Formats: sequence, C-alpha cells, structure tokens
Amino acid sequence: MIFWMLSVTLFTTCMAIAAWCAEWALRARRRPARGAWLFAFCTSVVWAVLVARPRVVGAGNTAAVTLIQKLPAIHVDSSVTTSMPLERLLWGIWAVTSVILLVRALRALTSLRAAQRTATVQVIDGVPVLVTRDIGPAVAVGPRSRVLVPQSVLELDAPLQHLIIAHEMEHHRSGDPWLIIASTALTAVLPWNLPLWWMSSRLRAALEMDCDARVIAHGANATEYGKLLLLVAHRQSLLPLSPMLAESTSHLERRITAMRRPHTPSTLRVLLATLGASVALFAACSSRIDGPLTAPSMSTPNMISEHVIFFEFQVNKPAGAIAGSGHLTYPAELRSHNVQGVALMQFVVDEKGSIEPGSIKELKATHPLFAQAAREGLASMKFTPAETQGHRVRQLVQMPFTFSLSQ
Repeated sequence: MIFWMLSVTLFTTCMAIAAWCAEWALRARRRPARGAWLFAFCTSVVWAVLVARPRVVGAGNTAAVTLIQKLPAIHVDSSVTTSMPLERLLWGIWAVTSVILLVRALRALTSLRAAQRTATVQVIDGVPVLVTRDIGPAVAVGPRSRVLVPQSVLELDAPLQHLIIAHEMEHHRSGDPWLIIASTALTAVLPWNLPLWWMSSRLRAALEMDCDARVIAHGANATEYGKLLLLVAHRQSLLPLSPMLAESTSHLERRITAMRRPHTPSTLRVLLATLGASVALFAACSSRIDGPLTAPSMSTPNMISEHVIFFEFQVNKPAGAIAGSGHLTYPAELRSHNVQGVALMQFVVDEKGSIEPGSIKELKATHPLFAQAAREGLASMKFTPAETQGHRVRQLVQMPFTFSLSQ
C-alpha cells in the first residue's frame, strides 16, 4: 500500500507539472486553461483508482494449498488476517481524515443552503440574485444555481455591478460550482495526495482566470476590472465550495497580471511550455513505484537483469505451482488437539521453476508448527517459472497454506 501511495503521488506530480506547462502555453496564446487542469486532475484520480490500485503479491494466479484431515466435526475459526499493522494504521488514518474532510464539505454546503434561505431576491443588471448580509459575490450550487451578492454590492455604481454579475454568470453558465464540489470531494477521498490538493487549487484559479478573460473579451475595461477585484477581495466573505469573484487573494496578482499582458504571444515561451508538458506527460506514463524489489523499466528483453526479482503484476505470466508436486503433512500434535490454522509463506521462484534456497520466509502463521510444515512442504514443490517479455524471470511469491479439519 505504501508503494502504491508513493506511485500515485509521483504520477500526480508529473501530471501537475504537465498541466502547469500547458497552462503557460495556453495563457500565452490567450486560450482558456481550465481544460488542462481538469484533464490532469481527472486523469490522476482515474489512474489511482483503476490503473495503480494496490494488489496482493502472488495472490492472483498462485493457488493456495489446503490440507484437510478427516476427523469428527470440529468448529474452529481458522480465519487469519494477513494485513500488516502499519497498513492497518494507514487505512485507519486515511479513513478518519477523509470522513473529517467530507463532513467539513457537507457543513459548508449546509451553511450555503442556509444563507440562500435567508437571502432576499432582487434584480441587478437584469439578473435575479440573492442578496445576503455579507456572503458573496458567488454562485451557490443547487437544483437552481443562483448568484449570491452581499448588501455592499447594492452601494456600487451600475457599471461595477454589471461586472460583478457578468463574472458570476460566466461561472454559472460554465458549471464551475459543480467542478469545485467534485474536486473538493475527490481530494477528500485521497487526502494524502498533496499534489492533487495543489492541482485542485490551480484548477480553481484557472476557472477564475478564464471567467476574467471572458468578461474582458465582452468589452470590460481591464484596469477598472482589476480595481474591482481588489475592492471585492477586501469586503467579501469566502465560501469554500463556491466560485467567487475574488476567490483567493493569493491569486489576485496573477489574475490582474494576466489581464494586462500583451496579446502578442511569445513563440519561444509556447514552445518551451509545450515541450515541458510533453516531457512531464511522458514521465507520468513511465512512473511507477512497486516496492524495493521492483524491476527497472526495460525497453528490450535483453536488458532484463538476472538479479532482478519481479512481483506478480510485473510479469506477463506469473509463476504457478505444478499440480501434484510437494507433500504437505498436517502436524500430528496440532491434529491430535483438533487445531486448525493458516501459514502465509513468501519465497522466490527462479527461472527454472525451483524455490531459491534461503528465500523462504514466514509472513504469518497461527502456530509455529504450521509454518514448519509449510516449509517442509515447499522443499518438494515445483513451479512453472514466471515469464516477461518472452524471458523466464525470478518472481517473489506469497502463498497461503490452510490446515483444515473436516468430516
């Protein structure tokens, strides 16, 4: 699990760098950049869930060995958990953190709904809006997305009110509130993925900058619009799950600079940004951390080192036990006391299908005698060797041995 988390984080980092470079190129060409961040964000989440999901080493194609002794029916619970304490701790921390973040998001949505219920409806610049005491300007998500503005907006001149409403309506038409809620929920589900949090922040900034560009393209004065952003930033109350005119003061300088940037794009900047995005995408596609024994990326079969040990999901054909090989003996002492159990063993199968001497290791056993019996049984077992890229390779295998009593 730890290596899966590192692999996902590395992939997300590469995708974030690619999106950052792509934004450079798009901004230089005066193009919207939300698509670059949205693609990188969604790809990172899908890759974490579907492509790089954690798997149990050797559990897919290596059959478990079960020994059943015919004795009078005995009701013994032989279930054994093979989860390591560290992994259980990580799962627990992950679950608690995700629940806390999701509850916070739910509370923010509840507060937003409460503000909508207490707001009064007015028409500004021909658009029905909800006037609150001090919340907004923002777009509140719901069955009917509505623009929220604080009472202070009513004191502004009509041209400034027009700019505020125009900005929020751009968010409304683009469905930005739903994107913000989705990104917030997904970062809460993967709270340990710090690059994903940064990507979510950059996505929100890109949504605001794209709205700024559309408002200015419709005839707004960039200087006047920039002053409005500064004015609103010092008055508004932030809403965590809603797009806002001055959503984050940390991005105001970038937004104002982008408005005043000359329209002539730098060809060199575009080329360098495109090259950087391409390299980062290639690095993302090549990134994977599978563990301390992970094989390096090989471009040809001849580059596979004989010293490399592969995991099951790294090979094209995993190692498998040959039926009929090996002899497993139920420990007489445990059988006489009607004791059942399991022993989980780990070992390395070489290119010839034999277990390498000294590689057998006990990972989990309900009784030392079960582990000893499993060791003795492995000594006579034969396997079909693992293969990758047409070559036989060494593979790390985990195999459970189940000792069961039945009639």
